[in-house]
Amino acid sequence: MNARLTAATGDASPAPMRFFSYTDPEQDTREQTGKVRAHPWIAKDVPVRGFSFDVNTGLLQEVQPVAPARTTQRYQRDGHA
Repeated sequence: MNARLTAATGDASPAPMRFFSYTDPEQDTREQTGKVRAHPWIAKDVPVRGFSFDVNTGLLQEVQPVAPARTTQRYQRDGHA
């Protein structure tokens, strides 16, 4: 692919360029935004959002993050965990 792009554009790619594909764009977007969100340089109050581009319609759709799993605490009859 790199050779074809270089021949077509006359410009060699800087550094090794790799093209990746995925079967679920929304899940990939969630994973990528999760990596950005988890980076220590990104403050917790900075919004991190992800979008998916539909090549058929030309529209962007915001991908909602998966809500963190809730932990449930079971209580005994006396009300203690």
